[in-house]
Amino acid sequence: MSVSNEEVNWKNKKLKEVKSAKRVVESAVRLFGPGNITSVLDRETFSDKLAAITTKLENYIEKAEEVIEELEDLRDHEAETETDCDKRIDEINSLTEAVIKNVRDNESEVKLKIEKVIRESEPSSGPSKKAPDQSLLSEKIKEYCEIGPFLTHLPQFVSAAN
Repeated sequence: MSVSNEEVNWKNKKLKEVKSAKRVVESAVRLFGPGNITSVLDRETFSDKLAAITTKLENYIEKAEEVIEELEDLRDHEAETETDCDKRIDEINSLTEAVIKNVRDNESEVKLKIEKVIRESEPSSGPSKKAPDQSLLSEKIKEYCEIGPFLTHLPQFVSAAN
């Protein structure tokens, strides 16, 4: 007895669902990767962004495990689909390992970039540079974070930072 078209379509649909969940995680990683960190102000949001990526990864893993369980059940009940199910399970496991590695690498790179930006934003201790008033600058940064992004071009922010 051969595998029905309906069964093949079901397997393809389930694999497509897993790949779709993977793309959601990958998109989130692209949206908040180390290249998107441009200022010390990004440190305020990076932990929330990384947490959101982790949540998307957890959703992906749940979906992948659900589909693997369904494929294992199908494999255990129908001998002729064993090879096909094993192939799809292996593919899902490979996708899962790749997406987990991608998220881990991104998190490490983002943290390193945040550390670098923080170090670069700290005033140098050289005698020729005048250290800015840290309390005023901290207050302006706090105001900036409360007002929202993309306002650094306003004269009051630029003059306060100088």
